[in-house]
Amino acid sequence: MNLLLFESRRGDALPVLQPLPKTAIAQRRNPTTRWSRLQDRIRTTYRRLEERFDYNERLCSALRQVPELKVRHSTRMDSEAARKLLHRFFVRQRLKHSAWLKVDVVLAGLGSILTPIPGPNIFFFYPAIRAFGHYTALRGARDAGRLVRLSFAPEPLIDQVQSNLDQIEKLRPLLVQLEQQYNLTDLERRLFSRGARR
Repeated sequence: MNLLLFESRRGDALPVLQPLPKTAIAQRRNPTTRWSRLQDRIRTTYRRLEERFDYNERLCSALRQVPELKVRHSTRMDSEAARKLLHRFFVRQRLKHSAWLKVDVVLAGLGSILTPIPGPNIFFFYPAIRAFGHYTALRGARDAGRLVRLSFAPEPLIDQVQSNLDQIEKLRPLLVQLEQQYNLTDLERRLFSRGARR
């Protein structure tokens, strides 16, 4: 699977995965206990809400299932610089999701105290779903750093995109070309919603 590695003006990594699959989450066929039914409900709701979550979180979650990653980077950096940039991205993601996982687990635990009260217990359920999302992103960010089949190659189109970030009319045809070459969708939104110009 290809990962296009862009760099913001501040020097932050802006990776875009091709194509970003929905997180594959196994579900039990016949949940028998109350706990297994609750787990299946969390997984099902997570699948429905996944598109609303942060792109970096979904990208990291998807990397749990990737056996091979081909990183395409700017020709202005060598493979070692690209490796370091991607490594810094994964370190930041691990720190972020590790912290939010703890917060959401605590909130879900506090909300579970309200479970015996009649009525919808959304306060428990949403933090439980978010905790699951942060857990899968944390695992993906950790596992991506350990990939055995990880290769780096320069992509000249990435240079052209990065040098035309302020000229949207020149940029759009380049983004369309990258989208076609790597089977991507909505690359402009992926880059600019994450601060490519900054």
